[in-house]
Amino acid sequence: VARKLQLLAVSATAYGTRWYLTLFNMSIPFPAQLRVWDVFMLLGDAAASSTGAPAQTPFGGAELDVLHATSAALMDATRDIILDSDFENAMKVLTSWIPIRDEDFLMRVVKAEWKMRKRRGEGAVGA
Repeated sequence: VARKLQLLAVSATAYGTRWYLTLFNMSIPFPAQLRVWDVFMLLGDAAASSTGAPAQTPFGGAELDVLHATSAALMDATRDIILDSDFENAMKVLTSWIPIRDEDFLMRVVKAEWKMRKRRGEGAVGA
């Protein structure tokens, strides 16, 4: 998907700014937003705790970046459409309403995306 968006000259700021500044308010249904917001607000700065030890999160670890994981889940949900799109259609998909029928499934995908990102980060030098 990243290669396709690069080929179409669609930068992450073209859609990501809207996602992040509104915390997905204009992109996903309200019940799904609440689930994302709950995790986001619950964790706060998960890396810091009063004891100095990393805080444990409902996702099984510390330092959850729920916004990045949610963005990855939405990219995954729109993957097939984006891969078959031209510039205009890709922008329309990424800046329009993304229907979420099952909030539990969305959160499972968000969790999986976070875990995958965490594994890649642990293997990186200096991570």
